[in-house]
Amino acid sequence: MTGQSNTAEGANHAFLYSNGTMSDLGTLPNLPSQDSYSAGLAINESGQVTGVSGIFQGHGHAFLYSHGKMSDLGTLPGGSDSAGSGINESGEVTGIADSAGLCCHAFLYSHGKMSDLGTLPGGSTSSGIGINEFGEVTGSSDAAQVTGGDTHAFLYSNGRMLDLGTLPGQSSSIGQGINRSGQVVGFTSSGQFSNFRAFLYNDGVMKDLNDLIETNSGWSLWFAYSINDRGQITGYGTNNGAIHAFLLTPVCSDVHGWTDREHGRDDSCD
Repeated sequence: MTGQSNTAEGANHAFLYSNGTMSDLGTLPNLPSQDSYSAGLAINESGQVTGVSGIFQGHGHAFLYSHGKMSDLGTLPGGSDSAGSGINESGEVTGIADSAGLCCHAFLYSHGKMSDLGTLPGGSTSSGIGINEFGEVTGSSDAAQVTGGDTHAFLYSNGRMLDLGTLPGQSSSIGQGINRSGQVVGFTSSGQFSNFRAFLYNDGVMKDLNDLIETNSGWSLWFAYSINDRGQITGYGTNNGAIHAFLLTPVCSDVHGWTDREHGRDDSCD
């Protein structure tokens, strides 16, 4: 587990909790005391952590914590700020960064290099949030056809950013999680982030998760945050009016086959 905790000195530092012990990950080096902060935002199965650490004068940089060392991932060319929000098992990181005169774009950090993923056509800002084992990224971006501060979820794959659109009647969407099969989960909204609905994007189609569960279940699924390689989805919504976390497990003859890119999928899953 990773996150942020205050220290005895009153600073806020990223931590790694493993085997019953919480370890202080510290910050990037050579910080004046007023910039001594960090936060762990994502972790992989190897215990590598990414997030953000203060650097100077209120600015922060994305970091990769690995083998006991916190490394500065920098920014896009000429930029001053970045933050890592997703990491895969290879230690590739996605997040958001600025560059000279631009704020801000989704990035992919791979093999020691931070690459700008750009935006959807006509857009000016984007943010990378989730990344899978193939370096595919999901997040959100504005676009020429998106107005009023709304964004669209995207899937970045093979050098191309695909607009995932929204659910019917909605104006905005954000991709939060992606698995090795390229399935994306997130949420859509309307009217300046209201009327939230969780979605699953699979095989080129965005589906309302509320349409994939039993009718009259009492659930209203608002936000989907992550999906694993078995197709299980977690998030939160309301259950008979009370806010609860949920775990959805697909019902199919072969859960592993459904989400295994190398061995194909079983499309009978719900």
